[in-house]
Amino acid sequence: MKRFLLVPVFALLISSLFAQGEIKNASYLTLAWNRPMLNFGEQLDRNSAENLYKFYNNQYDNFAHYGGSLNFGTSFYIHPTGFIKGFKAGVLVDFIDLGANYMTFTDSSIQVATPTNFKEERVCHDLTGRYSLNIGALVTYSPKKKLFFDLYFKIRPTFAINYISAPLWKQVNSDVMYNDRIYTNYDQQTIYDASGKEKMHKQVFDETSIGLGLNYSYGLDIRYSKMSIGAELVTGKLKYTSSVIQLDQIVRDQYFKLKLGFFFAE
Repeated sequence: MKRFLLVPVFALLISSLFAQGEIKNASYLTLAWNRPMLNFGEQLDRNSAENLYKFYNNQYDNFAHYGGSLNFGTSFYIHPTGFIKGFKAGVLVDFIDLGANYMTFTDSSIQVATPTNFKEERVCHDLTGRYSLNIGALVTYSPKKKLFFDLYFKIRPTFAINYISAPLWKQVNSDVMYNDRIYTNYDQQTIYDASGKEKMHKQVFDETSIGLGLNYSYGLDIRYSKMSIGAELVTGKLKYTSSVIQLDQIVRDQYFKLKLGFFFAE
C-alpha cells in the first residue's frame, strides 16, 4: 500500500519541477517602425554596391525614408528549458507579416550634355513591400507576475515587390539598354558626341520587380500586462526579376524593427 502511495507523491514532485507558472500560450499583434541598415539594397553582382539608404541620403537632396510593418502571430510553449522556475521554451508562428520601406529624394546636380546644356530637377521613388510567413523558436523568462522577456529566432520565407523610378540609358539606333537602379529620374534627354551626333539618350521608366528569398531575424520583446515593446534585426537576400530590363538581381535585405504591440494569453 505504501508503494502505491509513493507513486502519486513522486508524480506530484516531478510535476512541480516542471510547473509552467504564469507563462502561457499567447497571440500577439504588433506595429513596427522599420529602418534599413547594414548592407540594405546592395546588389551582390556589382563591385560598387553599397547601402542604398546611405547612398540616397549622402548623394541626393530632400531625402526621406518611411518604413513600417504589421505583424500577427501566436506562440506555443512546449516545456520549460530546464528545472529553473520561470523559464519556458516554445515555437512561434507569424501568420501575417506585412512591411514596407519607402525612400524618396530629389536630384538637381546633373547637367546633361546637350546643345542647350539644360538640367532638370526630378523627384525619385524607391518602394519595397514585403510579405512573409514566419516560424521560429523562443525562450521566455518571467521573473515576476505579468512581466515576460522573450528571446527568439525566426525563419522568414519572403515575397517582395519593388517599385522604382530610375533612368534608362539607351544607345541611339540600338536595342542595348543600360540600367542602374540607384540613379535619378530625367525625362528623355540625349548625350551628344563632339561632332554633335546623338550618342545616347536617357529615358524615365517605372520598373516593378518581383523578389523571393529567405530571410532570418533575431529579436527581444519585453511584455508587461497586455502591452509589449521590442526590437528585431532582419537579414537575408532576395532575388528580383525586373519587368523592364529582364535581369535577375540578388539584393541584400537587411533592416531593423522597433516594435510596439499587444498580446493576449490563454
